[in-house]
Amino acid sequence: SDVYETSTGSWSFYKVNQAAAQPDFSASALVSSAGDYINRFEKGLVEDYFLKRAADFANAAASDFGSAAASQSLTVKSTSSFPLNYGGALDLGYFSLFNTLDTSNSPELNGADRNEAFLLAVFSLGSGELSKPLVLNDNVLVLRVSEIRSAEESTLGLIEAYYPSVLQESLSRDLASGIMKSPKLKDNFLDTFLRVFASAN
Repeated sequence: SDVYETSTGSWSFYKVNQAAAQPDFSASALVSSAGDYINRFEKGLVEDYFLKRAADFANAAASDFGSAAASQSLTVKSTSSFPLNYGGALDLGYFSLFNTLDTSNSPELNGADRNEAFLLAVFSLGSGELSKPLVLNDNVLVLRVSEIRSAEESTLGLIEAYYPSVLQESLSRDLASGIMKSPKLKDNFLDTFLRVFASAN
């Protein structure tokens, strides 16, 4: 071949040692290599493909979710009811004011309580309504709200009792963070510590 400059600034040329041959598309090694390449460099194509399939499923599932899933060999999973508690904002550390999204049987939903697009999609739906397909982690989901429940009185009582302290703690953290990140703050702690305690000793 001609001589080509590479991306690293060196120079290369190529020699063909044998004639080109059609690949064996049934070979597992080739399929694996192609899959690895696509997942690494062309992930958007994979997402587009499954989003299209999910949209077709959602259209079919509008009348019968379970039958539509079975006809396409898809798995239907369900969760217990969960509240809108973005990122565990109302968790006190030692216990939560709300029950949380249980993902033990649905690992596809890991991190969903911190995913704004997921929460917006779910909590914009009415009872029985289907979501548009959405991507969460490496999964494409179609969601259906089976029931909308009101919080129990005991939960509302906990929120009423603890929310003021949760809010105050959040405001205090934000205030401290704002002060510590200010360009006007000059950290003289070490110099002052050494000056005061060194002179005392």
